[in-house]
Amino acid sequence: MTKGINSLTALAGVSMLAVTAHAFSLIGTEDAWMTVDLGYQIGGDVGGPKPIGEGYRFNQPFIVYGYDPSFVEFFGAEGVQATEAAVKIVNDLPPASLINPDAYPLATARINHTARNLRMFDLKSTMLSELLLQLGLAGPERYVWTLRNVERPTDVVRQFLTIKRNYDPITLLPSSYVNGTLYTYQIGLIGDDEWDAGEISLDPAEPNVSVAGFATEASLIDSRVARTYSARGMFFSGLTRDDVGGLRYLYHPGTMAVEQLTSGTGLRSTLAVSSVGGGGGSQGGWNPFHGVGLVTDPTGGTGATNGVTAGVVNAAIRGGIDKIQLVRVDLDPLLNTYTRPVALRYPDLFSTNGPVGQFRSQNVERILTQPDITFATADFGSAGGGGGPASPLALERSLGLVNLAALNSRFNTGGPGIQDPGSATMAITLNRIGPQEVNSNIGDNLTEEQGFTFFIWGSYDGSTNAPIAYPVGRMNLRFLENIVRGGN
Repeated sequence: MTKGINSLTALAGVSMLAVTAHAFSLIGTEDAWMTVDLGYQIGGDVGGPKPIGEGYRFNQPFIVYGYDPSFVEFFGAEGVQATEAAVKIVNDLPPASLINPDAYPLATARINHTARNLRMFDLKSTMLSELLLQLGLAGPERYVWTLRNVERPTDVVRQFLTIKRNYDPITLLPSSYVNGTLYTYQIGLIGDDEWDAGEISLDPAEPNVSVAGFATEASLIDSRVARTYSARGMFFSGLTRDDVGGLRYLYHPGTMAVEQLTSGTGLRSTLAVSSVGGGGGSQGGWNPFHGVGLVTDPTGGTGATNGVTAGVVNAAIRGGIDKIQLVRVDLDPLLNTYTRPVALRYPDLFSTNGPVGQFRSQNVERILTQPDITFATADFGSAGGGGGPASPLALERSLGLVNLAALNSRFNTGGPGIQDPGSATMAITLNRIGPQEVNSNIGDNLTEEQGFTFFIWGSYDGSTNAPIAYPVGRMNLRFLENIVRGGN
Protein backbone atom coordinates (compact mmCIF):
# COMPACT_ATOMS: atom_id res chain seq x y z
CA MET A 1 0.00 0.00 0.00
CA THR A 2 1.26 3.47 -0.84
CA LYS A 3 1.31 5.98 1.98
CA GLY A 4 0.57 9.60 1.21
CA ILE A 5 -2.94 9.14 -0.21
CA ASN A 6 -5.23 11.85 1.09
CA SER A 7 -8.70 10.82 2.24
CA LEU A 8 -11.18 11.31 -0.58
CA THR A 9 -14.82 12.17 -0.74
CA ALA A 10 -16.71 10.96 -3.80
CA LEU A 11 -20.41 11.35 -3.17
CA ALA A 12 -21.90 10.47 -6.53
CA GLY A 13 -24.45 12.73 -8.15
CA VAL A 14 -23.77 15.75 -5.93
CA SER A 15 -23.68 19.21 -7.48
CA MET A 16 -20.93 21.37 -6.03
CA LEU A 17 -22.94 24.43 -7.04
CA ALA A 18 -25.96 23.63 -4.91
CA VAL A 19 -27.06 26.49 -2.67
CA THR A 20 -27.99 25.29 0.80
CA ALA A 21 -28.07 26.69 4.30
CA HIS A 22 -27.04 23.83 6.54
CA ALA A 23 -23.92 22.38 8.12
CA PHE A 24 -22.37 19.78 10.42
CA SER A 25 -19.14 19.53 12.41
CA LEU A 26 -16.81 16.58 12.98
CA ILE A 27 -15.03 15.55 16.17
CA GLY A 28 -11.58 14.02 16.49
CA THR A 29 -8.43 14.18 18.57
CA GLU A 30 -7.44 17.70 19.62
CA ASP A 31 -4.63 19.23 17.58
CA ALA A 32 -1.69 20.79 19.41
CA TRP A 33 -3.03 24.28 18.72
CA MET A 34 -6.44 23.51 20.29
CA THR A 35 -5.57 25.00 23.66
CA VAL A 36 -7.65 26.35 26.51
CA ASP A 37 -6.80 29.97 25.67
CA LEU A 38 -8.50 29.48 22.26
CA GLY A 39 -11.71 28.02 23.67
CA TYR A 40 -10.89 24.30 23.53
CA GLN A 41 -10.60 21.63 26.26
CA ILE A 42 -13.51 23.26 28.07
CA GLY A 43 -15.95 21.46 30.38
CA GLY A 44 -16.67 17.96 29.12
CA ASP A 45 -14.72 18.29 25.85
CA VAL A 46 -13.31 14.96 24.64
CA GLY A 47 -11.98 16.18 21.29
CA GLY A 48 -11.86 19.07 18.86
CA PRO A 49 -13.46 20.06 15.53
CA LYS A 50 -11.93 18.53 12.40
CA PRO A 51 -11.92 19.65 8.75
CA ILE A 52 -13.45 17.68 5.90
CA GLY A 53 -11.19 14.71 5.15
CA GLU A 54 -10.11 14.33 8.78
CA GLY A 55 -13.25 12.87 10.34
CA TYR A 56 -13.25 10.02 12.86
CA ARG A 57 -15.74 7.14 12.58
CA PHE A 58 -16.41 3.51 13.37
CA ASN A 59 -15.26 1.15 10.62
CA GLN A 60 -17.19 -1.87 11.87
CA PRO A 61 -20.90 -2.24 11.01
CA PHE A 62 -22.01 -3.35 14.48
CA ILE A 63 -21.52 -1.42 17.72
CA VAL A 64 -22.23 -3.56 20.76
CA TYR A 65 -23.56 -1.73 23.82
CA GLY A 66 -24.65 -2.73 27.29
CA TYR A 67 -25.99 -1.34 30.55
CA ASP A 68 -23.80 -1.20 33.62
CA PRO A 69 -25.66 -2.42 36.75
CA SER A 70 -25.41 1.13 38.14
CA PHE A 71 -27.54 2.38 35.24
CA VAL A 72 -30.20 -0.30 35.65
CA GLU A 73 -30.35 0.23 39.42
CA PHE A 74 -30.83 4.01 39.13
CA PHE A 75 -32.98 4.35 36.00
CA GLY A 76 -34.80 1.03 36.11
CA ALA A 77 -36.74 -0.49 33.23
CA GLU A 78 -38.19 2.89 32.27
CA GLY A 79 -34.70 4.39 31.83
CA VAL A 80 -33.56 1.45 29.75
CA GLN A 81 -36.68 1.85 27.61
CA ALA A 82 -35.94 5.56 27.07
CA THR A 83 -32.38 4.79 26.04
CA GLU A 84 -33.55 2.04 23.72
CA ALA A 85 -35.83 4.63 22.05
CA ALA A 86 -32.75 6.78 21.33
CA VAL A 87 -30.89 3.76 19.95
CA LYS A 88 -33.87 2.95 17.71
CA ILE A 89 -33.72 6.40 16.10
CA VAL A 90 -30.11 5.70 15.06
CA ASN A 91 -30.80 2.13 13.97
CA ASP A 92 -33.81 3.18 11.90
CA LEU A 93 -31.68 5.44 9.69
CA PRO A 94 -31.25 4.11 6.15
CA PRO A 95 -27.77 3.29 4.83
CA ALA A 96 -25.72 6.47 4.44
CA SER A 97 -25.70 6.10 0.66
CA LEU A 98 -29.53 6.28 0.68
CA ILE A 99 -29.97 9.15 3.15
CA ASN A 100 -31.76 12.19 1.77
CA PRO A 101 -31.09 15.03 4.24
CA ASP A 102 -33.99 17.05 2.83
CA ALA A 103 -36.38 14.39 4.12
CA TYR A 104 -35.58 15.47 7.71
CA PRO A 105 -36.86 18.58 9.51
CA LEU A 106 -34.78 21.65 10.34
CA ALA A 107 -36.02 21.76 13.93
CA THR A 108 -37.00 18.95 16.30
CA ALA A 109 -36.61 20.65 19.71
CA ARG A 110 -39.84 20.78 21.70
CA ILE A 111 -40.90 21.77 25.23
CA ASN A 112 -42.94 19.75 27.70
CA HIS A 113 -44.16 22.42 30.11
CA THR A 114 -44.91 20.06 32.97
CA ALA A 115 -41.35 18.72 32.79
CA ARG A 116 -40.10 22.29 32.48
CA ASN A 117 -41.79 23.33 35.71
CA LEU A 118 -40.26 20.28 37.38
CA ARG A 119 -36.79 21.20 36.00
CA MET A 120 -36.27 17.91 34.17
CA PHE A 121 -33.66 16.86 31.63
CA ASP A 122 -34.90 14.32 29.09
CA LEU A 123 -33.00 11.04 29.23
CA LYS A 124 -33.83 9.95 25.67
CA SER A 125 -32.71 13.26 24.13
CA THR A 126 -29.51 13.24 26.15
CA MET A 127 -28.66 9.73 25.01
CA LEU A 128 -29.50 10.51 21.38
CA SER A 129 -27.12 13.47 21.34
CA GLU A 130 -24.38 11.49 23.08
CA LEU A 131 -24.70 8.68 20.52
CA LEU A 132 -24.13 11.20 17.70
CA LEU A 133 -20.96 12.32 19.50
CA GLN A 134 -19.82 8.70 19.74
CA LEU A 135 -20.51 8.28 16.01
CA GLY A 136 -18.24 11.22 15.16
CA LEU A 137 -20.32 14.42 15.12
CA ALA A 138 -19.34 17.55 17.05
CA GLY A 139 -21.73 20.38 17.95
CA PRO A 140 -22.07 22.50 14.78
CA GLU A 141 -23.46 25.54 16.60
CA ARG A 142 -20.23 25.82 18.58
CA TYR A 143 -17.85 25.43 15.64
CA VAL A 144 -19.47 27.56 12.93
CA TRP A 145 -16.64 29.91 13.90
CA THR A 146 -13.67 28.95 16.03
CA LEU A 147 -10.25 30.39 16.86
CA ARG A 148 -7.12 29.04 15.19
CA ASN A 149 -4.49 31.31 16.70
CA VAL A 150 -3.94 34.35 18.91
CA GLU A 151 -0.93 36.64 18.79
CA ARG A 152 0.06 38.83 21.76
CA PRO A 153 2.35 41.59 20.44
CA THR A 154 1.92 43.57 23.68
CA ASP A 155 0.45 43.04 27.12
CA VAL A 156 -2.80 44.58 25.89
CA VAL A 157 -3.10 43.88 22.15
CA ARG A 158 -4.57 40.55 20.97
CA GLN A 159 -4.80 39.56 17.30
CA PHE A 160 -6.88 36.52 16.30
CA LEU A 161 -7.16 34.14 13.37
CA THR A 162 -10.74 32.87 13.10
CA ILE A 163 -11.74 29.87 10.97
CA LYS A 164 -14.79 27.72 10.24
CA ARG A 165 -15.19 24.09 11.22
CA ASN A 166 -18.73 23.70 9.91
CA TYR A 167 -19.51 22.06 6.55
CA ASP A 168 -22.49 21.91 4.25
CA PRO A 169 -23.71 18.28 3.97
CA ILE A 170 -24.24 18.60 0.20
CA THR A 171 -21.36 20.72 -1.10
CA LEU A 172 -18.99 19.94 1.82
CA LEU A 173 -17.89 23.60 1.69
CA PRO A 174 -17.46 25.66 4.90
CA SER A 175 -20.81 27.11 5.95
CA SER A 176 -22.13 29.80 8.30
CA TYR A 177 -25.48 28.02 8.65
CA VAL A 178 -26.85 25.27 10.86
CA ASN A 179 -30.27 23.94 9.87
CA GLY A 180 -30.99 27.17 8.01
CA THR A 181 -29.93 29.48 10.87
CA LEU A 182 -27.18 31.97 9.95
CA TYR A 183 -24.39 32.71 12.43
CA THR A 184 -21.77 35.40 12.78
CA TYR A 185 -19.38 35.73 15.72
CA GLN A 186 -17.89 38.00 18.34
CA ILE A 187 -14.60 37.18 20.04
CA GLY A 188 -14.72 37.55 23.78
CA LEU A 189 -12.97 36.62 27.00
CA ILE A 190 -14.03 33.37 28.66
CA GLY A 191 -11.27 33.26 31.28
CA ASP A 192 -7.97 34.79 32.26
CA ASP A 193 -6.63 35.70 28.80
CA GLU A 194 -8.71 32.83 27.39
CA TRP A 195 -10.88 33.60 24.37
CA ASP A 196 -13.57 32.16 22.14
CA ALA A 197 -15.27 33.17 18.89
CA GLY A 198 -18.79 33.12 20.27
CA GLU A 199 -21.47 32.40 17.68
CA ILE A 200 -24.32 34.91 17.28
CA SER A 201 -27.53 33.79 15.60
CA LEU A 202 -28.89 36.20 13.01
CA ASP A 203 -32.27 34.47 12.88
CA PRO A 204 -34.95 36.91 14.12
CA ALA A 205 -37.02 33.93 15.21
CA GLU A 206 -35.88 31.09 17.44
CA PRO A 207 -32.79 29.43 15.91
CA ASN A 208 -33.07 25.85 14.63
CA VAL A 209 -30.75 23.76 16.78
CA SER A 210 -29.17 20.39 15.98
CA VAL A 211 -29.34 17.29 18.16
CA ALA A 212 -25.54 16.90 17.89
CA GLY A 213 -25.06 20.34 19.40
CA PHE A 214 -26.83 19.30 22.62
CA ALA A 215 -23.67 17.44 23.66
CA THR A 216 -21.49 20.54 23.28
CA GLU A 217 -20.47 23.26 25.74
CA ALA A 218 -23.56 25.50 25.74
CA SER A 219 -21.85 28.43 27.46
CA LEU A 220 -19.77 29.07 24.31
CA ILE A 221 -22.78 29.42 22.00
CA ASP A 222 -25.25 32.18 21.19
CA SER A 223 -27.38 32.85 24.27
CA ARG A 224 -30.64 31.91 22.52
CA VAL A 225 -29.17 28.58 21.42
CA ALA A 226 -27.73 28.00 24.89
CA ARG A 227 -31.12 28.70 26.46
CA THR A 228 -32.73 26.13 24.18
CA TYR A 229 -30.17 23.46 25.07
CA SER A 230 -30.22 24.20 28.80
CA ALA A 231 -34.01 24.60 29.05
CA ARG A 232 -35.54 22.13 31.46
CA GLY A 233 -38.39 20.29 29.79
CA MET A 234 -36.75 20.43 26.34
CA PHE A 235 -36.72 17.26 24.25
CA PHE A 236 -36.01 16.23 20.64
CA SER A 237 -38.67 14.52 18.56
CA GLY A 238 -35.97 13.12 16.23
CA LEU A 239 -32.83 13.97 14.26
CA THR A 240 -32.53 17.15 12.20
CA ARG A 241 -31.43 17.61 8.61
CA ASP A 242 -27.87 18.50 9.52
CA ASP A 243 -27.52 15.63 11.99
CA VAL A 244 -28.25 13.06 9.30
CA GLY A 245 -26.23 15.09 6.76
CA GLY A 246 -23.15 14.68 8.95
CA LEU A 247 -23.71 10.94 9.36
CA ARG A 248 -24.26 10.65 5.60
CA TYR A 249 -20.86 12.18 4.93
CA LEU A 250 -18.96 10.17 7.53
CA TYR A 251 -20.39 6.75 6.73
CA HIS A 252 -20.94 7.04 2.97
CA PRO A 253 -18.94 4.37 1.06
CA GLY A 254 -17.56 7.18 -1.10
CA THR A 255 -15.92 8.88 1.90
CA MET A 256 -12.59 7.06 1.75
CA ALA A 257 -9.54 7.06 3.97
CA VAL A 258 -6.65 4.78 4.81
CA GLU A 259 -7.80 3.01 7.96
CA GLN A 260 -6.64 0.17 10.12
CA LEU A 261 -9.02 -2.38 11.56
CA THR A 262 -10.45 -1.93 15.04
CA SER A 263 -8.00 -3.27 17.64
CA GLY A 264 -8.39 -6.99 18.25
CA THR A 265 -9.80 -7.72 14.79
CA GLY A 266 -8.48 -10.74 12.91
CA LEU A 267 -9.53 -13.22 10.28
CA ARG A 268 -12.72 -15.01 11.11
CA SER A 269 -12.28 -18.21 13.11
CA THR A 270 -14.39 -21.36 13.00
CA LEU A 271 -15.49 -20.79 16.60
CA ALA A 272 -19.17 -21.70 16.97
CA VAL A 273 -21.55 -18.91 17.99
CA SER A 274 -25.24 -18.53 18.72
CA SER A 275 -26.84 -15.57 16.94
CA VAL A 276 -27.73 -12.44 18.91
CA GLY A 277 -28.60 -10.00 16.12
CA GLY A 278 -27.43 -8.02 13.16
CA GLY A 279 -27.27 -10.95 10.80
CA GLY A 280 -29.19 -13.82 9.36
CA GLY A 281 -28.69 -17.28 8.05
CA SER A 282 -27.41 -20.25 9.98
CA GLN A 283 -25.84 -19.87 13.40
CA GLY A 284 -22.31 -20.87 12.70
CA GLY A 285 -20.55 -22.04 9.57
CA TRP A 286 -18.27 -19.88 7.45
CA ASN A 287 -20.39 -18.06 4.87
CA PRO A 288 -23.95 -17.21 5.94
CA PHE A 289 -23.48 -15.59 9.35
CA HIS A 290 -22.45 -11.94 9.49
CA GLY A 291 -23.46 -10.23 12.69
CA VAL A 292 -23.14 -10.48 16.45
CA GLY A 293 -23.15 -13.78 18.29
CA LEU A 294 -22.37 -15.27 21.67
CA VAL A 295 -19.42 -17.62 21.60
CA THR A 296 -20.74 -21.12 22.29
CA ASP A 297 -17.37 -22.50 23.40
CA PRO A 298 -15.17 -19.68 24.73
CA THR A 299 -12.26 -22.06 25.24
CA GLY A 300 -12.18 -23.47 21.73
CA GLY A 301 -10.70 -22.10 18.54
CA THR A 302 -8.22 -19.32 18.03
CA GLY A 303 -10.86 -16.62 18.23
CA ALA A 304 -11.02 -16.67 22.04
CA THR A 305 -8.19 -14.17 22.32
CA ASN A 306 -8.25 -12.94 18.74
CA GLY A 307 -5.40 -10.55 18.23
CA VAL A 308 -4.71 -9.28 14.70
CA THR A 309 -3.88 -12.60 13.09
CA ALA A 310 -1.46 -13.38 10.30
CA GLY A 311 -2.97 -13.01 6.88
CA VAL A 312 -5.45 -10.25 7.73
CA VAL A 313 -5.14 -7.03 5.71
CA ASN A 314 -5.00 -4.36 8.38
CA ALA A 315 -4.10 -0.90 7.01
CA ALA A 316 -5.89 -0.27 3.70
CA ILE A 317 -8.19 2.17 1.92
CA ARG A 318 -11.74 1.82 3.19
CA GLY A 319 -14.96 3.66 2.49
CA GLY A 320 -17.61 4.40 5.04
CA ILE A 321 -19.34 1.35 6.43
CA ASP A 322 -22.67 2.67 5.02
CA LYS A 323 -24.97 1.17 7.66
CA ILE A 324 -24.26 1.23 11.40
CA GLN A 325 -26.30 -1.01 13.71
CA LEU A 326 -26.25 -0.70 17.49
CA VAL A 327 -26.72 -4.14 19.07
CA ARG A 328 -27.52 -4.72 22.74
CA VAL A 329 -25.99 -7.60 24.66
CA ASP A 330 -26.73 -7.64 28.38
CA LEU A 331 -24.02 -7.82 31.01
CA ASP A 332 -23.74 -10.13 33.99
CA PRO A 333 -25.22 -8.04 36.85
CA LEU A 334 -22.52 -9.12 39.29
CA LEU A 335 -19.40 -9.42 37.13
CA ASN A 336 -20.29 -6.52 34.79
CA THR A 337 -18.90 -8.53 31.87
CA TYR A 338 -20.46 -10.80 29.28
CA THR A 339 -21.45 -14.21 30.59
CA ARG A 340 -20.09 -15.53 27.29
CA PRO A 341 -17.70 -13.67 24.98
CA VAL A 342 -19.35 -11.87 22.08
CA ALA A 343 -18.20 -12.59 18.54
CA LEU A 344 -18.50 -9.66 16.14
CA ARG A 345 -18.27 -10.94 12.56
CA TYR A 346 -18.57 -9.03 9.30
CA PRO A 347 -17.11 -8.76 5.78
CA ASP A 348 -14.46 -6.04 5.52
CA LEU A 349 -14.21 -4.26 2.15
CA PHE A 350 -10.83 -2.72 1.34
CA SER A 351 -8.44 -1.67 -1.43
CA THR A 352 -4.65 -1.72 -1.39
CA ASN A 353 -4.32 -0.22 -4.85
CA GLY A 354 -5.75 3.28 -4.47
CA PRO A 355 -9.30 4.60 -4.04
CA VAL A 356 -10.27 3.55 -7.57
CA GLY A 357 -8.47 0.24 -7.39
CA GLN A 358 -9.89 -3.23 -7.04
CA PHE A 359 -11.83 -3.58 -3.78
CA ARG A 360 -11.69 -6.95 -2.08
CA SER A 361 -13.45 -8.50 0.90
CA GLN A 362 -12.18 -10.46 3.88
CA ASN A 363 -14.29 -12.07 6.62
CA VAL A 364 -13.09 -10.73 9.97
CA GLU A 365 -13.95 -11.13 13.62
CA ARG A 366 -13.57 -9.44 17.02
CA ILE A 367 -14.16 -11.20 20.33
CA LEU A 368 -15.55 -8.89 23.03
CA THR A 369 -15.70 -9.50 26.77
CA GLN A 370 -17.22 -6.07 27.44
CA PRO A 371 -19.35 -3.67 25.35
CA ASP A 372 -18.00 -1.23 22.80
CA ILE A 373 -20.13 1.42 24.57
CA THR A 374 -21.35 1.15 28.16
CA PHE A 375 -24.21 3.16 29.68
CA ALA A 376 -23.54 3.80 33.37
CA THR A 377 -24.15 6.20 36.27
CA ALA A 378 -21.87 7.74 38.90
CA ASP A 379 -21.93 10.53 41.48
CA PHE A 380 -19.92 13.39 39.96
CA GLY A 381 -20.85 15.94 42.60
CA SER A 382 -20.25 19.52 41.51
CA ALA A 383 -18.92 21.14 38.36
CA GLY A 384 -17.52 23.95 40.50
CA GLY A 385 -13.92 24.69 41.32
CA GLY A 386 -11.78 27.70 40.64
CA GLY A 387 -14.63 30.02 41.54
CA GLY A 388 -17.15 28.32 39.26
CA PRO A 389 -20.73 27.56 40.22
CA ALA A 390 -21.47 24.70 42.60
CA SER A 391 -23.80 23.11 40.05
CA PRO A 392 -23.73 19.36 39.36
CA LEU A 393 -22.35 17.91 36.15
CA ALA A 394 -24.96 16.14 34.07
CA LEU A 395 -22.69 13.46 32.61
CA GLU A 396 -19.25 12.36 31.51
CA ARG A 397 -18.31 10.60 28.30
CA SER A 398 -15.26 8.86 26.87
CA LEU A 399 -14.35 8.14 23.25
CA GLY A 400 -11.87 5.80 21.56
CA LEU A 401 -10.35 8.25 19.07
CA VAL A 402 -7.28 6.95 17.21
CA ASN A 403 -5.45 9.36 14.89
CA LEU A 404 -4.47 7.77 11.56
CA ALA A 405 -3.07 10.90 9.92
CA ALA A 406 0.31 9.25 9.36
CA LEU A 407 -1.30 6.56 7.20
CA ASN A 408 -3.03 9.08 4.95
CA SER A 409 -0.60 11.87 4.09
CA ARG A 410 2.69 13.24 5.25
CA PHE A 411 0.92 16.62 5.38
CA ASN A 412 -1.83 15.44 7.74
CA THR A 413 -1.53 15.86 11.49
CA GLY A 414 -5.03 15.76 12.95
CA GLY A 415 -6.74 12.93 11.11
CA PRO A 416 -8.59 11.14 9.67
CA GLY A 417 -9.04 8.49 12.32
CA ILE A 418 -11.32 5.87 13.76
CA GLN A 419 -13.37 5.28 16.86
CA ASP A 420 -11.57 2.25 18.24
CA PRO A 421 -13.48 0.60 21.12
CA GLY A 422 -10.86 -2.14 21.13
CA SER A 423 -8.20 0.29 22.36
CA ALA A 424 -10.12 2.38 24.91
CA THR A 425 -13.05 2.25 27.28
CA MET A 426 -16.02 4.01 25.71
CA ALA A 427 -18.83 5.01 28.06
CA ILE A 428 -21.69 7.45 28.57
CA THR A 429 -21.96 7.96 32.34
CA LEU A 430 -24.83 10.00 33.79
CA ASN A 431 -24.79 11.75 37.15
CA ARG A 432 -26.81 9.91 39.77
CA ILE A 433 -26.58 12.67 42.38
CA GLY A 434 -30.36 12.82 42.63
CA PRO A 435 -32.32 15.80 44.03
CA GLN A 436 -30.10 18.82 44.63
CA GLU A 437 -30.49 22.47 45.62
CA VAL A 438 -27.97 25.19 44.72
CA ASN A 439 -27.56 27.99 47.28
CA SER A 440 -25.33 31.05 47.62
CA ASN A 441 -24.49 33.33 50.53
CA ILE A 442 -24.98 36.31 48.20
CA GLY A 443 -28.07 37.95 49.64
CA ASP A 444 -28.09 35.31 52.39
CA ASN A 445 -29.72 32.83 50.00
CA LEU A 446 -29.06 29.75 52.11
CA THR A 447 -32.38 28.11 52.98
CA GLU A 448 -34.15 25.22 51.28
CA GLU A 449 -36.91 27.56 50.18
CA GLN A 450 -34.39 29.89 48.54
CA GLY A 451 -32.52 27.03 46.89
CA PHE A 452 -32.42 26.50 43.15
CA THR A 453 -33.29 23.01 41.87
CA PHE A 454 -30.71 22.44 39.14
CA PHE A 455 -32.08 19.41 37.28
CA ILE A 456 -33.78 16.06 37.64
CA TRP A 457 -33.51 13.23 35.11
CA GLY A 458 -36.85 12.47 33.50
CA SER A 459 -38.62 10.94 30.51
CA TYR A 460 -41.38 12.77 28.69
CA ASP A 461 -42.61 13.66 25.22
CA GLY A 462 -45.20 15.83 23.52
CA SER A 463 -48.17 13.87 24.81
CA THR A 464 -50.30 14.61 27.85
CA ASN A 465 -48.75 11.67 29.70
CA ALA A 466 -47.18 12.60 33.03
CA PRO A 467 -43.36 12.71 32.97
CA ILE A 468 -41.38 9.91 34.57
CA ALA A 469 -38.93 11.06 37.26
CA TYR A 470 -35.72 9.19 38.09
CA PRO A 471 -34.79 7.24 40.10
CA VAL A 472 -38.04 5.38 39.53
CA GLY A 473 -39.57 4.19 42.80
CA ARG A 474 -37.66 6.76 44.86
CA MET A 475 -38.79 9.89 43.01
CA ASN A 476 -42.31 10.96 42.14
CA LEU A 477 -43.98 14.08 40.79
CA ARG A 478 -45.53 15.07 44.13
CA PHE A 479 -42.11 14.94 45.76
CA LEU A 480 -40.66 17.06 42.94
CA GLU A 481 -43.44 19.61 43.32
CA ASN A 482 -42.48 19.96 46.98
CA ILE A 483 -38.78 20.60 46.32
CA VAL A 484 -38.93 22.69 43.14
CA ARG A 485 -39.28 26.34 44.09
CA GLY A 486 -39.93 27.53 40.55
CA GLY A 487 -39.00 30.51 38.48
CA ASN A 488 -35.48 31.30 39.75
